[in-house]
Amino acid sequence: MKTTKFFAFLLVVLFAGFAFSQSIYASEGRITVNGAGSVSLAPDFITLRLGVSTERSTPQEALLENNRTTAAVIAEVKANGVADDDIATDNFTLSSVLEWNNNRSTVSGYRITNTVTVTIRDLDAAGNIIGAAVSAGANISASISFGAADTTEAYNQALTLAVQDAAAKAQTLASALGVSIASVYSVVELSGFSAPIAMARTAMSMPMAAGEADWGVPIEAGNITITARVEIIYNIQ
Repeated sequence: MKTTKFFAFLLVVLFAGFAFSQSIYASEGRITVNGAGSVSLAPDFITLRLGVSTERSTPQEALLENNRTTAAVIAEVKANGVADDDIATDNFTLSSVLEWNNNRSTVSGYRITNTVTVTIRDLDAAGNIIGAAVSAGANISASISFGAADTTEAYNQALTLAVQDAAAKAQTLASALGVSIASVYSVVELSGFSAPIAMARTAMSMPMAAGEADWGVPIEAGNITITARVEIIYNIQ
């Protein structure tokens, strides 16, 4: 009899504990939402990767020719207002040029490629700088991208919009569930990013003498979209 009473008491205690834990879980219900915000920002510099590729019968000939042409390209870029600190060698390669005949390859020459990264801070001069580099012998354009030196203010604005977006989503979910938002449980700042948006920009051209070619390249600078993302967990009641 005592054993039966003990087990009955134990079951009552376990059931009460389970019910208590369930009531705590229910009172601590939460909603997790993600929010995003974006702000457009005008770029203030261009990063350009360009270079010279040269093929000759010997590596020595290829190197000498490539050196001369690359030096001329860099000199022309500097002459158009790009500072020394804004020009950096990006890549240098030497490779053999293969010629295939009857499924057999023979070395027909050698190729040297020298590329540099150029930061252009005067966007209106970008087209002229690219054209001048090509006219001096550049025959590789690896990439071009636009950026802004200071994105702090724009990112903070995007972050505020992201929080507001998350709050609106949480309120919508809470209303649909028939509950209300009690407080913020946690906030996590997720990684943001920037992406260019195409926007027409007038290309500036160098004054031309009679019969002189216009080397100015039309450039669309675009805007940068600064995006912030957050994850917020809200307590509900």
